[in-house]
Amino acid sequence: MFGNTVGESKVPVRVPLTLPVSEVAVGGATACAISKAGVLLCWGRNSDGGVGDGTSVDRPAPVPIGGTLRFRHIAIGWDHSCGITVTDSLYCWGLNSIGQLGDGSQTTRLAPVPILAAVTVVAAGYRHSCALDSTGRAFCWGWNGDGQLGDSSLTDRPVPTPVRTSVRFSAITAGERQSCGLDRLGQAYCWGYNDDGRLGGGTLDTTLVPIPVLQPVPFRSLQTVGYHVCGLGSDRKAYCWGSNYAGALGIGTAADGAHPLPAPVQFSAGFSRLAVGGAHTCGAATGGGLWCWGDNGFGQVGDGSIQPRYLPTKVLGP
Repeated sequence: MFGNTVGESKVPVRVPLTLPVSEVAVGGATACAISKAGVLLCWGRNSDGGVGDGTSVDRPAPVPIGGTLRFRHIAIGWDHSCGITVTDSLYCWGLNSIGQLGDGSQTTRLAPVPILAAVTVVAAGYRHSCALDSTGRAFCWGWNGDGQLGDSSLTDRPVPTPVRTSVRFSAITAGERQSCGLDRLGQAYCWGYNDDGRLGGGTLDTTLVPIPVLQPVPFRSLQTVGYHVCGLGSDRKAYCWGSNYAGALGIGTAADGAHPLPAPVQFSAGFSRLAVGGAHTCGAATGGGLWCWGDNGFGQVGDGSIQPRYLPTKVLGP
């Protein structure tokens, strides 16, 4: 997934991209970048078509995706990907075993297929996807075994299905078995699986429709991928909740268990941006530098070790 070799690295390595990049996304075993001209390039595992180049051949280096399509946003799940074009059309590709692509089938697609028009944001979870339309309405589709589609049922949906809420969202994110959205006032809502408190509502009850997160301040952004959720507060602090496996919450302890309320990451400086992985988290500090914490078994913290980090640890530069 480094775009230049096969293997692992405990420190950052440069991806061989020759075009200026406007956005990068990383999923279970695939990565993509969008050039400033809208060209989509992807690489990584491709056995189920997650790269999207029309083959099932793994790609250790970036390859162009979508032909003449030009993209402005990309989201990657475990084995599927979705992208929004510059004309706000949504395309998805990859594994489609439970309808996570949203094209009404369970047929795996090796190249992008059209799903929706007038889409502003898309999120790809483990086996489900969500998107927002131009009015902020949320739609989800795919696996719904824990209510992660938010339609008040446990029925899998092979096409985009409205989330049952009157809330209009400005951002949406999808995790392993949960989804979350952020409204225009910075209030977060989550729905789905909750045995470890990842919905942030103060309980461990799974919910089939969105519930408000009990957050201390409004959030600027919100993200989930695996078993925990993090929000960037209006105070520039990071707040995380859910599973603390390997220290993913950054609260200074290795204790796992349930954490059903947002807790401040123990970091004296503020953050300008957050990125959440399966069981690790990273943040760009307002004063410069990249800091990561949590699971580090494959070097994902980037500090040159494979030891879990329970507090933000500075990433070593290339």
